[in-house]
Amino acid sequence: MKYITFYTHYPNQEYRFHLSTTYNGTKILMKNEDNVHTTQICLLSFDLLEQFGKIFLDINGAKHELKLGKNTWTAKELRVSHNLFKLVQSNFLNDL
Repeated sequence: MKYITFYTHYPNQEYRFHLSTTYNGTKILMKNEDNVHTTQICLLSFDLLEQFGKIFLDINGAKHELKLGKNTWTAKELRVSHNLFKLVQSNFLNDL
Protein backbone atom coordinates (compact mmCIF):
# COMPACT_ATOMS: atom_id res chain seq x y z
CA MET A 1 0.00 0.00 0.00
CA LYS A 2 1.25 3.45 -0.90
CA TYR A 3 1.91 5.89 1.95
CA ILE A 4 3.24 9.35 2.70
CA THR A 5 5.11 10.26 5.89
CA PHE A 6 5.53 13.82 7.14
CA TYR A 7 8.39 14.63 9.53
CA THR A 8 8.43 17.55 11.96
CA HIS A 9 12.21 17.29 12.17
CA TYR A 10 15.17 16.24 10.11
CA PRO A 11 16.06 12.74 11.38
CA ASN A 12 19.56 12.40 12.78
CA GLN A 13 19.91 8.77 11.78
CA GLU A 14 20.53 7.25 8.39
CA TYR A 15 17.41 6.16 6.53
CA ARG A 16 17.05 3.93 3.51
CA PHE A 17 14.75 6.39 1.77
CA HIS A 18 15.00 9.84 0.27
CA LEU A 19 13.67 12.53 2.63
CA SER A 20 12.51 15.56 0.69
CA THR A 21 12.95 18.86 2.51
CA THR A 22 11.67 21.13 -0.27
CA TYR A 23 8.16 21.85 -1.50
CA ASN A 24 8.95 21.25 -5.18
CA GLY A 25 10.96 18.13 -4.43
CA THR A 26 8.05 16.72 -2.46
CA LYS A 27 5.56 17.48 -5.24
CA ILE A 28 7.82 15.65 -7.72
CA LEU A 29 8.10 12.63 -5.41
CA MET A 30 4.32 12.63 -4.94
CA LYS A 31 3.89 12.30 -8.71
CA ASN A 32 6.55 9.65 -9.23
CA GLU A 33 6.92 7.53 -6.09
CA ASP A 34 4.73 5.06 -4.21
CA ASN A 35 6.10 6.02 -0.80
CA VAL A 36 7.06 9.59 0.04
CA HIS A 37 8.97 10.97 3.05
CA THR A 38 8.95 14.74 3.51
CA THR A 39 9.27 17.62 5.96
CA GLN A 40 6.72 19.71 4.01
CA ILE A 41 3.86 19.60 6.53
CA CYS A 42 2.09 22.41 4.66
CA LEU A 43 0.98 19.72 2.16
CA LEU A 44 -1.01 17.75 4.76
CA SER A 45 -4.53 17.09 3.52
CA PHE A 46 -7.04 14.25 3.49
CA ASP A 47 -7.05 14.71 -0.30
CA LEU A 48 -3.81 12.74 -0.21
CA LEU A 49 -5.82 9.60 0.59
CA GLU A 50 -6.88 9.50 -3.07
CA GLN A 51 -3.24 8.94 -4.03
CA PHE A 52 -1.79 7.33 -0.90
CA GLY A 53 -3.52 4.70 1.19
CA LYS A 54 -2.03 5.95 4.45
CA ILE A 55 -0.77 9.24 5.86
CA PHE A 56 1.71 9.27 8.74
CA LEU A 57 3.17 12.03 10.91
CA ASP A 58 6.54 11.43 12.58
CA ILE A 59 7.22 13.72 15.54
CA ASN A 60 10.76 13.19 16.81
CA GLY A 61 10.48 9.44 16.17
CA ALA A 62 6.89 8.97 17.41
CA LYS A 63 4.80 7.92 14.41
CA HIS A 64 1.06 8.64 14.18
CA GLU A 65 -1.34 7.52 11.47
CA LEU A 66 -3.63 10.32 10.30
CA LYS A 67 -6.82 8.69 9.09
CA LEU A 68 -10.51 9.26 8.59
CA GLY A 69 -12.81 8.27 11.42
CA LYS A 70 -11.60 7.73 14.97
CA ASN A 71 -7.98 8.42 15.87
CA THR A 72 -6.07 8.10 19.13
CA TRP A 73 -4.60 11.60 18.80
CA THR A 74 -7.89 13.55 18.68
CA ALA A 75 -11.36 13.18 20.15
CA LYS A 76 -12.93 14.25 16.84
CA GLU A 77 -14.21 11.75 14.32
CA LEU A 78 -12.40 12.97 11.23
CA ARG A 79 -13.98 13.50 7.82
CA VAL A 80 -12.60 14.54 4.44
CA SER A 81 -14.02 18.03 4.99
CA HIS A 82 -11.77 18.62 8.02
CA ASN A 83 -8.63 20.69 7.51
CA LEU A 84 -5.98 18.10 8.39
CA PHE A 85 -3.15 20.64 8.51
CA LYS A 86 -4.97 22.76 11.10
CA LEU A 87 -5.91 19.71 13.17
CA VAL A 88 -2.31 18.52 13.21
CA GLN A 89 -1.10 22.01 14.01
CA SER A 90 -3.40 22.32 17.02
CA ASN A 91 -2.85 18.76 18.31
CA PHE A 92 0.86 18.22 17.68
CA LEU A 93 2.79 21.30 16.63
CA ASN A 94 2.11 23.75 19.48
CA ASP A 95 5.03 22.45 21.54
CA LEU A 96 7.65 22.32 18.77
